[in-house]
Amino acid sequence: MRAPGTDLSGQDFADAELTDADLSGADLTGVDFRGASLVDANLSGTDLTGGDLRGAELTDADLSGATLTGVDLRDADLTDATLTGTDLSGATFTGADLTDATLTGVDDDALENGHESGDASLVSIVESIVTGAILILAFSLLMVGWSGFWIVFVIGFAAVYPAATRLARWYENETRATGSVSDGSAHSSSNPKPNSNPSPDSNSSRDDRATTLETVRERYAAGELTDAAFDRRVEQLLESESVSDTESVSRASETDPANPLHETEPTDRETEPERETG
Repeated sequence: MRAPGTDLSGQDFADAELTDADLSGADLTGVDFRGASLVDANLSGTDLTGGDLRGAELTDADLSGATLTGVDLRDADLTDATLTGTDLSGATFTGADLTDATLTGVDDDALENGHESGDASLVSIVESIVTGAILILAFSLLMVGWSGFWIVFVIGFAAVYPAATRLARWYENETRATGSVSDGSAHSSSNPKPNSNPSPDSNSSRDDRATTLETVRERYAAGELTDAAFDRRVEQLLESESVSDTESVSRASETDPANPLHETEPTDRETEPERETG
């Protein structure tokens, strides 16, 4: 088979004879290669995300640079296979034979996790349940004397079994693809970092407020503000919600003659009695 760069996603090649096939760079996402013979096959640069290669023969196969994210490689034969730079994130290869395989550039954690994933997958569980249900139903009908019990085998293994396993495989692939993202999101939302430092904006606001208040005091001490004007400015600063509001109101009171806060501020304090010299 020669199909480099071809889109073969979702195809069923279970138990197929694909020795020496050239599928380099092909899109093989979700492909079923269970029990297939891929001896000496060129699978370099392929995308096998979510594929099923259980029990596949991959002796001397070239998988360099391929993406095997979430691939099921349980009991596959990868003897002398080349996996240079292969992405094995989330792959499961319990029972796989990696004798003399080239694993240059492969993530050791992914390799270790793949071997430790000994729990039964959802696909295998569904397969067992569906198979058991078909057999129980068929033999139950046989025992009650229904002659058409064989129809259960036809419908069960030709339609129900493939549909159930495909649905389970799709669900597994979706879970593997989104699991790490959702875990990271849940961790960040459930463990927010406390913000022990005050906001830079709030610090700046307080500094500006203090500076403005100090300026008002200096003007009052220099005799540039009357008592009434000083009191209004201080009250204005303390009650305003932001420095920008205070500054805008201050500018309006100083430049708008119609504003009730505007007044001509004498250089001498006209409200203070003259001190007697003597």
